[in-house]
Amino acid sequence: MPAKSILLPGEKVELTDPRVFNMNDLATILGLSRTTVRRMKQLGFKMPLGYASVTMAHDFLKKLEVAAE
Repeated sequence: MPAKSILLPGEKVELTDPRVFNMNDLATILGLSRTTVRRMKQLGFKMPLGYASVTMAHDFLKKLEVAAE
């Protein structure tokens, strides 16, 4: 059973939001597909107990960007 969304319809989430989100919510917030977030996990993105913050995701994506240079 998928985790229930904690996002309200149309809610804007700031980078500094301290909450942790499930894969579906994180994909929505980042404007990515769920498949892309799953691929991030395969590349080493940690989602303890299936949850991560927006800051954690942004930090991981920055590391990937630097590594690709």
